[in-house]
Amino acid sequence: MGGIDSEPEKSSTGKDRLTIKKLLAGLGAAAFFVSLIFTLGAGQEGPHLGANADARPDLVTSLESSEKVAFIKTFSITVTVKNTGTGPSPESLCEITVRSAHAPRQLLRKFEKKIRGLTPGDSFGFSSPLKLGMGLFEICATVDPKKKIPEQDEANNRSCIKIAGK
Repeated sequence: MGGIDSEPEKSSTGKDRLTIKKLLAGLGAAAFFVSLIFTLGAGQEGPHLGANADARPDLVTSLESSEKVAFIKTFSITVTVKNTGTGPSPESLCEITVRSAHAPRQLLRKFEKKIRGLTPGDSFGFSSPLKLGMGLFEICATVDPKKKIPEQDEANNRSCIKIAGK
């Protein structure tokens, strides 16, 4: 088994020895098993184990508000992050920004929320209270803002709504 016979060859002096051929055959099998153990130990599946190399997450955000018009009144925004991809997503961040909707689009508030790891089809939702003054405001939720997670589609990580403060 493994290319090494159980019966060693006898040399002319009567001492046991392995032939180079048997030694190389044994090393080849050992190298294969070391390679296999290293691959499995690193958490990677080889093609022989049926891994899907294209399985990647796809994080999609949706953003809703309890009010479309809010002036000096507290209202809630609800953010939902869903993994519509074929692979699991690690923990990520969702960045919420509130800007003036008119030029120069000044940033008024920014905060982040940790999003737990999501399996394919899984979602995570959270709500946050906001209070705005007069004007038109754009509220945006962006998941994975620094693009650390390789996804199937990077263009659907952001969702925005406008709220009027009258």
